[in-house]
Amino acid sequence: MIKEESINELESLIRTLEFIQEEQAFIKNKIAGILTNNVMESTVEWVEELNQHISNRESAIQLLKNDILSLSRLLKIKLPNSSDIDSKIIATLKKYKQQIVYLENEFMSWKHEVNQKIEFPSPS
Repeated sequence: MIKEESINELESLIRTLEFIQEEQAFIKNKIAGILTNNVMESTVEWVEELNQHISNRESAIQLLKNDILSLSRLLKIKLPNSSDIDSKIIATLKKYKQQIVYLENEFMSWKHEVNQKIEFPSPS
């Protein structure tokens, strides 16, 4: 074999190896992109779940707030000078207090869980 042919063949082998390296780098980047997208997708799903919790809680808060404001208006209009309120209103007030305590405890627990995930994310 002629020296020049051998040099050309070796250069061709090098180009083949470089091509394989470039293709592997392309595949690595593609895999990294897929992993990033999967992590991002799970992050997007988590954020959507958080948004749903927030939306549900906001609805509950708004409904409870409206009920409390209605009761407050009723007390101001119906009983402006009276210090006595009937047992039905007292029971309703207790129910609202219980709902608020539940909502507050649930929120604090949820907030703690979310903060833990934000501060110490689990490896994916």
